[in-house]
Parts: sequence; structure tokens; C-alpha cells
Amino acid sequence: MTDPLQVKGTVLVVDDDRQMVKTLSAVLQLHGWSTIPAYSGEEAIRTAEAGEFSAVLMDVKMPGINGVDAFRAIRKARPLIPVILMTAYAAHDLLEQAEREGALMVMNKPVSWPTLIGLLDRASPQRRSVLLVDDDPEFLSTLGEVVTAHGVSVLRAQSLPEALRFLDAQAPAIVVLDLRLDGIQPADAVIAIKELSPAVILILCTGYPHLLDQTLAAIPHGWVHAGLTKPFAPERVLEVLDGLNHD
Repeated sequence: MTDPLQVKGTVLVVDDDRQMVKTLSAVLQLHGWSTIPAYSGEEAIRTAEAGEFSAVLMDVKMPGINGVDAFRAIRKARPLIPVILMTAYAAHDLLEQAEREGALMVMNKPVSWPTLIGLLDRASPQRRSVLLVDDDPEFLSTLGEVVTAHGVSVLRAQSLPEALRFLDAQAPAIVVLDLRLDGIQPADAVIAIKELSPAVILILCTGYPHLLDQTLAAIPHGWVHAGLTKPFAPERVLEVLDGLNHD
């Protein structure tokens, strides 16, 4: 059993095969994770909405609500919970769509334990951070100080290439992106970020409301969690971040 003094977090383990849930839970507990079981997509949605979880590990093929549809419901209700899907079947279009919509990974069964444990460790709430991307150093500094004072780990980037390096190396959970970066079309910046990190929560900001509307019209629905129009008080970002924790 997991030592409660060393628990990394709690994982919701979902599979209609009860023995599989038992096996997955036992291995995760050996690696420092507490686990809660669920045996259907419906139960997974109810449990995820009611509790606090570091991640969800869920099978795709289940009676009733399948894992992909359950993931979508969980993502809508609790956008900060990372979801890892597992499958022993080929359903490439469905699984690719889930990854584009923000599933942390789709893993083949039998799962690779080192890959799974590594994913969970990187997705742990203790390691979550916010990446702020803005080419205005003064605004970036002010916003960064406010978010840091709120107890959130902050990364700062003044260009898209720098932001992409942070995304690749440190996997922040949330990106606050200014749409007017030098030499970059706004939709192209959004696409680059989501292609590299589909699970990231994206908050857009700009001093040009029409630019926000144009960008949202040019990208898939659901990619952006919120849009903020400058000038706004830095505390407005805190309101959005707090909303993510309580959705």
C-alpha cells in the first residue's frame, strides 16, 4: 500500500475490467500514487466531477459511455485534470481526435509502466505551472509578479520560439498568450502551441477585440478556454485560473 506521507496524488483508474483496475491500481500505488476505482464511463464522469484528482487513467472501450466520450465530459467539467486513455483496439480517427481535444496521451495496452509513471509524475499538480507569453517586458513582469504572489509557478516568454521551448521542456498546464507577437500570425501561434501540447489550457489576451474574434474563428472550437481584452487588471487572470480549479 502507498505510504500516506509520501503520496504524490490521486489517480482515478477507469476500466470495465475489474481485474485490470486492480492491477493498474496496485502498480500505481507501488510508485507512490493513491487510486480510486471506477468501472464505467458514467461512473468516471460522476467521480471526477465530485472529487479532486491528479489524473484520470481510463480505458477507451467500455459499455455505455466509452472512454473518449467520458474524457470529453471530464475535460469540460474539470479542464485541469489530465486524462490518459488506454486501448487494445485500433480506432485511429477517434483516438487522434481525443488527442487533439486535449487527452494527455493515448496508450496501447498492455501499457508501458515507465511511460505511464513518467507521464503521471510530469502531470502532477505540484509541477503544474503557468506560461505567460507577451513581447511587452513590462506587462510580462507585472503579470508574472501577480500570478507568482498567488502561489502559482510562472514561466515567462517574450516570443513564440521561446514559449515553444518552455512547453517542450517543462510542460506547463496553462498558457496565457498575447495575440500580437512580432512577426507571427495569431492563429499560427495558437496552432503551434496546441500541436506541441494539445492538453494545455489556453487563455488568449489582446488589446484588439476584433483580433480575438478573428483568431477564434480560424481555429477549432474548444481550443481556447478564455479570452481577455487589454487593458485588464492582472487580477483578472487570477479569476480565470481560480475558475479552472473550481469548474
